[in-house]
Amino acid sequence: MNVMGVATPFISPQSKGFGDDRAAAFRPGGEFAREFASWPVVAVVGTTAFVHAGLTPAIARDAEAINAAAASWLRAERDIPSILLPGLGQRSPVWTRYLSNPPDVDVSSNSCAELREALALLGAKRVVVGHTPQDRINCACGCIWRIDLGMSAAMGGGRLEAIEIVGDEVRSVDTQNERICFMADLTAREASALCTAGCTQFSPLHHT
Repeated sequence: MNVMGVATPFISPQSKGFGDDRAAAFRPGGEFAREFASWPVVAVVGTTAFVHAGLTPAIARDAEAINAAAASWLRAERDIPSILLPGLGQRSPVWTRYLSNPPDVDVSSNSCAELREALALLGAKRVVVGHTPQDRINCACGCIWRIDLGMSAAMGGGRLEAIEIVGDEVRSVDTQNERICFMADLTAREASALCTAGCTQFSPLHHT
């Protein structure tokens, strides 16, 4: 959104704004935009995929082309790719909310199956997403970690938490360094049983 020149949602009411220098740095071809061009929209590190908002089989199949088009736009070599425009909703890797909204609630079995198909196309076991604030970091479908907590003051000042990924083990760490035990390949019920056995601060998802 910053590269598109839209920064209003991220400005505190007490702020005087970001100024022309910041806008120029984010503009396609600007200093920040050129740096962002080296950051893929859909990234896979080890067996974990990272996408801003969500993942579908169509996004996974086109990941290489999406990354290349986004990088070209950020370098001011072309217009913004349509896949990054807000009007696409579920079809956009940076705008979809269908795997995260309503927050802190598991998604349907059909959506989980579609997500696993997308992950298989990328050779990944799980995906980490943001975009839709949750009350706590949580995992749905046993393979999508939803980590946006709206931590900035402009977005509500949510809890300070992070995830730690070591091999195939994924944990959420809160501000007091208390670890929430949750293996990415466990169901919410299995994870709840694991945490009851000795881990702290875990609340299972509400299933629909």
